[in-house]
This record gives sequence, C-alpha cells and structure tokens, in this order.
Amino acid sequence: MPERIDDLCKTIGSVTEPEFPDIFADGVRVSTGTFGIACTFILSDPDAAPTNVTAGRIVCRVRMTSELAEAMADNIKRGLSSLPDRASKIEEGDK
Repeated sequence: MPERIDDLCKTIGSVTEPEFPDIFADGVRVSTGTFGIACTFILSDPDAAPTNVTAGRIVCRVRMTSELAEAMADNIKRGLSSLPDRASKIEEGDK
C-alpha cells in the first residue's frame, strides 16, 4: 500500500489525477446486504452457453451505500434514456 496519496497520482500537464484501472465488463451480479450493495462485474466466457450469464471471470467488485447505488441507477437510467433506440425500451420496463 502506498504511503502517500501522491504515490497514487500521476501528473498530466498541470492537473494531477489519481491512477485507477480502466475495466470492461459485460455482466454484473448485484448483492444486497444490511449496510449496502455490492456489484460484481464479470467478463463473460465467449465459449459458454448464451443462457449461462454467470459464466466468466470476475473483473472487479464495487461496494457502495444503498444511497449511492440508487443515485447511480438513476444516472444510468437517465443516460440510457437519452439514446434514441433505448428510450422506448426503458419506458416499457417501468410499466
């Protein structure tokens, strides 16, 4: 574990930004608990059967409060509804 926050950052021009992994996933499992939510992101196995949505490799797990999870869900829904071909599908799912 780095001793200082500076050890976690890189300087880009005059802006210092923390380094973080850029992760791609095509599946997610959501678990709820007493104190919050855990989202486990998965990269699927291309050789697995299409119906086996849990087959694959876990690429990361994000734990958060239920308040953050709710805000994140709202933001994702809003972002998806701005895509023309998705707006009608999202509205249909709300009914």
